[in-house]
Amino acid sequence: MVTGIEISGAVGGLKAAFDLVQGLHSTAKSAAINQVQIELGKHIFDAQTALTALSAAQADAADRIRQLEQQIVNLENWETEKKRYELAEAGQGSVAYRLKSGMEDGQPAHWICPQCYEDGQKSILKHEHLTVGRCEILACNRCGLELVTSGRRLEPPRTAGSFGRGR
Repeated sequence: MVTGIEISGAVGGLKAAFDLVQGLHSTAKSAAINQVQIELGKHIFDAQTALTALSAAQADAADRIRQLEQQIVNLENWETEKKRYELAEAGQGSVAYRLKSGMEDGQPAHWICPQCYEDGQKSILKHEHLTVGRCEILACNRCGLELVTSGRRLEPPRTAGSFGRGR
């Protein structure tokens, strides 16, 4: 016959076995949860990396859009400015763009460089007198172009792009 002590011992043994199984199950769940957490952390990191790259790409695109918008404004402004000038003979077969009559808008009459004009730039030509050969020229400080407007040049032309020309 089974005594209460034996029953109590058997129940205690079963309870301990149940607790062990539950502990093993809890440990298995914990390991699985940890694995899921690790995988989830990797996915979150990848998503953050992708978002950072997208944010940088968006900032680059926004900068490029601003640059292109500025180029459009500059082109529109240049088209308006170009209408103020006409190609004319500056003297001795030299041609340059001069300010049209009635388009002064408070500016004195002047000439602009034909090379710079074609490049979309406004560069006012400077009148210079060369004592060697008694020659008058229009000189561009931006590109170095020199147009003889009167007289005869006896010295060779200076190099293009030279600023602060010396005699």
